[in-house]
Amino acid sequence: MTANEYKARARMIRRSGDYINDAVNSWSNAPLILDGAALPANCFGIVGEEVGLRDEYELWRAKTIVEFNDETNVLIRNREAVYATADRYEGAERKATQHVNGLPRHRPEIDNDGSDYESRYGWARDA
Repeated sequence: MTANEYKARARMIRRSGDYINDAVNSWSNAPLILDGAALPANCFGIVGEEVGLRDEYELWRAKTIVEFNDETNVLIRNREAVYATADRYEGAERKATQHVNGLPRHRPEIDNDGSDYESRYGWARDA
């Protein structure tokens, strides 16, 4: 695999991290929007207010905001894991390529046969 190929694959992994980052940004807005979702006075009516529907609504809204914030943290950890995976993949591929480049070729007796075949067709040249 050439250097450009593993860089392209690492770039694809990073792009998936960017998609997760977009999800983080969208998900982060949800608690702010929910926080602004206040109900008007007496929307539950007299009976609803007396039995505590507003209090129950506020309790559930607060719990939901906390859950949104917790899930945002999960998405952030996933995003960072994807970016770290891309870095490790690219580093491992680079290291493997350098290691393979240092090994003798399959048929060392024909490496420099003077035919200029390698420079024209590029096989087994540099990675």
